[in-house]
Amino acid sequence: MEFEPYLFILERLNDHGYSAYFVGGCVRDFFLNRKITDIDIATSAPQKLVEELFNNHDIDLSAKYFGVITLNTPVTCQITTFRMESDYHNHRYPHKIKFVDDVSLDALRRDFTVNALYLDKDLNPYDPFTGIKDLENKILRCVGNPALRLNEDALRILRAIRFSVTLEFSIEAELLKACIDLASTLSYLKRDTIELERIKLFDNIINQNQLDKLEYYKSIIPSLNKYF
Repeated sequence: MEFEPYLFILERLNDHGYSAYFVGGCVRDFFLNRKITDIDIATSAPQKLVEELFNNHDIDLSAKYFGVITLNTPVTCQITTFRMESDYHNHRYPHKIKFVDDVSLDALRRDFTVNALYLDKDLNPYDPFTGIKDLENKILRCVGNPALRLNEDALRILRAIRFSVTLEFSIEAELLKACIDLASTLSYLKRDTIELERIKLFDNIINQNQLDKLEYYKSIIPSLNKYF
């Protein structure tokens, strides 16, 4: 079980009275029976306490502004305190971050329903936006209003295309419309961010259907040709 080496993290947080979950892409890939490459953990524990609980390990605090602590030993993963985000700058970064202790509030900031999935230490799911059903139906939907979510962070447009192509999912109509309408905001993305998305996309294209899907998106969103 791919989560087993990381269970001690959730158990330690639980033992101190805080909730903790595996979250995001690792949970999505778990339900899709895909190889899990990156582990992310979300918790109600304040960042300072997380720091104290794992101070006997090699930790990286470079992203502590966002409530993120990276654990480097004995496993590698990110542990993030539940948070809410607002007042995004340049269609990319939130200026306001509020740390919370409610997982339902943390879920509201996630990009897509299939990424707003949580698993506790017993692998019981918390699925507030029916993301598991969307995985089964192979459809990509935003958490909340697509136009608002994509306007907050232009990277979500590239991520929507990447997930649709590599997972061979359909993009829900309102989300696709928002990708088209807000394509101009892609110009705010940094080159290294774009390059990373390109690598993640092409490393996971394995068949002609995926290439055809990518070409279709590039035909209806011409500016994608600059990025993919």
